Amino acid sequence: MASGLKVKDWCQQNNISKDAYYYWLRKLREAACDSVDTNFVRVPDQCIPSSFHSSFSTELTITMGSITINVNSSTPQCLIESTIRAVTNAE
Repeated sequence: MASGLKVKDWCQQNNISKDAYYYWLRKLREAACDSVDTNFVRVPDQCIPSSFHSSFSTELTITMGSITINVNSSTPQCLIESTIRAVTNAE
């Protein structure tokens, strides 16, 4: 990328096969993804009642950075808490 050449041209100039180039590029990307520390918060299924989605009307909007969370009086507290934890961990 830094050379400004297309991959094909760079590989020819450096006597490297395109297959080898893409193999090692994939390995580097996998290593980079594996090195990222991820903490996911699972929202328990019992927090979301089946009737929750169909009759939702926003009563309160919570903004955390670029994330907006809309809740109302029927939003289960555990869902609000799990969502806020997930957003906090994502920052």
